[in-house]
Amino acid sequence: MLFLNRCLLAAAVVALLALLCAPVSASVIGIDYGAEWFKVSIVKTGVPLELVLNRESKRKTNALMTFNKGVRHFGSDAVALNGRFPKQTYPALKRLLGQICDSNVAEGYSHEFPVVLKKDAVRGTCLALDEQGNEYSVEELVGMQLAHAKEQAVLYGQESVSGAVITVPPYFNQFERQAILDAAELAKLNVLSLINDETAVAINYGMLRRFENGPEYHIFYDMGAGNTVASLIKFSNETIKVSKYKNKHIIQVEVVATAFDTTLGGQSIDAKIQKDLAEKFTDLNKGKLKGTAFDDPRAMAKFRKEANRIKHILSANTETYASIEGVMEDRDFKVLYTRKELEALSADLVDRVLLPINEVLEKANATMDKINSLVLVGGGVRVPFVQQVLYKSIDESKIVKNVNQDEAAVLGAGFWAATLSKQFKVLEISVKDINTFPIEVVYSPEPKGDKKRPAFHTTVFSNTTLLGAEKIFNFKRQSNFDFELAYKGSGVVIAQGSIGGIDEFVEKHKDQQIQESKIKLGMRLDSNGIVSIKEARGYFDIHNGPKGLFDSLKDGIQSVLGATKDDESGELPGDDVKTADGAANETEAGTLDSEKKFTTEKANLTVAIQWKTLVPLSVEEKTKSRSRLSEMDAEDARRKAREEARNQLETYIYSSKELLWDDDAEAVTTEEQRETLKQRLEEKSDWLDDEAEKAETSAFVKQKREIEDLRGPIDFRRSELRGRDEAVKGLRAVIENSLALAQNVSERENKLPDPSDRLFSVEEMEKITKNVQDAELWLNTKLEEQSKLKSYETPVLQIAEIQRKSRDVSGEVTPLLLRRPKPKKTTSAKKKTEESPKTEEADKTKEGEGATKTKAEEEETTKPTAGDSTSESSSRATNKDHPVKKEL
Repeated sequence: MLFLNRCLLAAAVVALLALLCAPVSASVIGIDYGAEWFKVSIVKTGVPLELVLNRESKRKTNALMTFNKGVRHFGSDAVALNGRFPKQTYPALKRLLGQICDSNVAEGYSHEFPVVLKKDAVRGTCLALDEQGNEYSVEELVGMQLAHAKEQAVLYGQESVSGAVITVPPYFNQFERQAILDAAELAKLNVLSLINDETAVAINYGMLRRFENGPEYHIFYDMGAGNTVASLIKFSNETIKVSKYKNKHIIQVEVVATAFDTTLGGQSIDAKIQKDLAEKFTDLNKGKLKGTAFDDPRAMAKFRKEANRIKHILSANTETYASIEGVMEDRDFKVLYTRKELEALSADLVDRVLLPINEVLEKANATMDKINSLVLVGGGVRVPFVQQVLYKSIDESKIVKNVNQDEAAVLGAGFWAATLSKQFKVLEISVKDINTFPIEVVYSPEPKGDKKRPAFHTTVFSNTTLLGAEKIFNFKRQSNFDFELAYKGSGVVIAQGSIGGIDEFVEKHKDQQIQESKIKLGMRLDSNGIVSIKEARGYFDIHNGPKGLFDSLKDGIQSVLGATKDDESGELPGDDVKTADGAANETEAGTLDSEKKFTTEKANLTVAIQWKTLVPLSVEEKTKSRSRLSEMDAEDARRKAREEARNQLETYIYSSKELLWDDDAEAVTTEEQRETLKQRLEEKSDWLDDEAEKAETSAFVKQKREIEDLRGPIDFRRSELRGRDEAVKGLRAVIENSLALAQNVSERENKLPDPSDRLFSVEEMEKITKNVQDAELWLNTKLEEQSKLKSYETPVLQIAEIQRKSRDVSGEVTPLLLRRPKPKKTTSAKKKTEESPKTEEADKTKEGEGATKTKAEEEETTKPTAGDSTSESSSRATNKDHPVKKEL
């Protein structure tokens, strides 16, 4: 009940999308793209946030696809084909995003699934090969799935999609995040933002609640199919001053810390059960098989599917049977499987369940007693041994399941998409998410003589830096130089940059003394978690006079001691950090310092970036991929159109055969007409048997049209026969009622003593009556003509004409119902009093009878009651107390 109430509140919160939003022509969606499933939520005009149902009316779709004879199959269709074509079925593609093909992740994927992978010679990523030898990048395959998700939303919402928010794990690095952005681009999906999974869940959690008693801290423990994540998130109500007299109250969601295990999830349990089933099958058939189940990809795919089913059943039951028909070599397999066996099999995973929770508390320097609750999310938390570990180690009162474990992330993503799109007015939530992996700048100092100086490592974005941060990094250089962006402590280089233009500037001013130089490099960590270089600018202090004694001594000391402290620091001063509140403080170029006698000149420098480790898709590769995917989409559309045309023809033939046995159809046809249609249907049935497999779409349409030419007139005459009497009855009723109304109005008008009070002139009434009588005459004439026709002839009295005539008659008498007399002018009360002294006497008489009310009594009668919902004060109180209306 609590969950239901919160769902209703969520619907109420987002229902303002329909009430307060401006008209738009496109919807926005949220996509929760997981290793095993993907889900889609949608927000559109007039419809609150809701989940998209797929073709099977299910709320989630299997995240895998299969190639079969060049045709792509998604979701449940791919699952059905997986057992037959395991090498052409690609599950859990999310794990390969942003991975080098030589990595442990890619090798583990190849060992777990029998797909054929090949290393891209240029990028080093994995290429998947289909049965025909075609190569597809992981971005292309994921792009196909995202395009399929978008198509589901378009079909469900019946309008185009203008933007999307896609969930990603918080541990996704630069390469993985860029890969999914590239995949979305190939899918022609406008990504408003990526959002971390648990942040999306927190948004869904926060939009259902109010935090009136101060900040709350909750850990969201999410065990999905491929990973486990724990995020500590702070919720609070914040007040923002909008103007001098107005404040705005918003809900703030702030990620404090995040920890994760990238290999602990539902699929790791599936893999253990799969292996155990394969071993049991091999033992049961020892000496009877030509090979082992581990060498048969189809057998392993069947075991994998059965393992997932067993895991779900044992979450609620203590035992079940594993049963597979035709595992390999025409041998079936059936064995009892118990929960104890599953727990023993997963014993090595037990110790890893609590690690993300302990780590996130350590990062936040917090203890569990300071946490309001541990919110369980994801399908993996339903596994009994996972729940046993959690309930044994953590106070049970703190463990809650007050969010939809499967759908909270996708609903939060959809809400965030509506917020970012600016198309809808939604409950305002502020989100502060943090960077996961520290990023540093690595560079060598300015050369000073022959002495080799070590490279500097300076952190630019730490693991507490908010996403969306912009920073300006200072270098004190007087020559071109290179630098690297890398993940701190990992040795993984993101990109290598080269700053040019410094040598040219120094050469240009070689006759002048450059007193000091400062190279500013702008960097940004956007909301997607992608780091980028914005620009580089140089500021050089040019000396305006002869070199003085002090300057000469200073240069001499520096040449002996080497670089100054400033040269070696490379740190980002506080003044040079650009935030959302304003730009960094920088010296204006071209200014003159009278005391130091130098001018500061600005130089526009060049920055060349070369991506390292994993190179994103190039513009040329994206263009080529989009072209190939467009061709596949067009081919899919042609194939679907052909299948639909074939199905329509088959359905039309069957229904036409049934029509020949219909009594009404027999009544409106001759024996010859029915025989002609019967022969035509037999011809088309034979054509389907002989030509359907190789026929084009246009051929199916043509065959159906030839049947329609014969059947169409029969359908028309039958529908006319069935509905004509009822339509005539309706028109007669309208005519009779209209004539009666006209007669009543005429009698009323004729009785008026003053002709000027008439609403209708005599001519108008005569015209209305005549038009109604003409309609009656038309009906009688048509009925007489129709009675002379045979039932198999085209009728002259048709239902459409009868209905149109009925509307015309109704339109004629409408003024009789709507026209009202004009109000007469009234004289003032004062004039009435002077001209009618009897009124005063009547008042005195009433007063004597005690009929006059006192002023207090009159006020009492006009005073609103406590339950009067129409009173202004009551309305204000109601709106004030309602949480949703108050927020609006």
